[in-house]
Amino acid sequence: MTEERFTYLISADDVKGGSFVNYNVTDDLIADAIRIAQDTYLRDVIGCNLLMSVKGKVYRNITSGEAIEEKYLTLIDDYIVPYLVAEAQVQICEPLALKLRNVGVTSTDDTNIRTADIEAVKRLENSLKTFAVDKVNRLIDFLNANEFEELQGCKCHKLNKKANIGLWLK
Repeated sequence: MTEERFTYLISADDVKGGSFVNYNVTDDLIADAIRIAQDTYLRDVIGCNLLMSVKGKVYRNITSGEAIEEKYLTLIDDYIVPYLVAEAQVQICEPLALKLRNVGVTSTDDTNIRTADIEAVKRLENSLKTFAVDKVNRLIDFLNANEFEELQGCKCHKLNKKANIGLWLK
């Protein structure tokens, strides 16, 4: 069970291949975004029990070839993976633009490119969040339309709340 806790449901290549995230973004930075998207945002939506169950099924499939039931495979492939890719994009925006250093918070800079100002980063983040909200609402609709025993009696999920995005205006 311990190893299952550290199972990622998507990879850096999934994020790079399924989004606008450039292939020169380091896998370490993407892994942090995936961890936040999965273990914070996804957990809040589907609950601890279902998340651990899904991670366990994926882990056992990878390590021993154990088949994943069709209902869970649909949940993972059609709903969880697209949401995690979208949410990882949101989580990566600010770390790509801003860095914590000894002198404080700085914006990244390079001699060959001009970095965006914080307002542009926030507009991009808001745009990506709109996309992620659509994916999470599809996930919520799927979970509400199907029975998952892990959700019975579990109060740590947000299946009764639709996600929304506030407008961020300059």
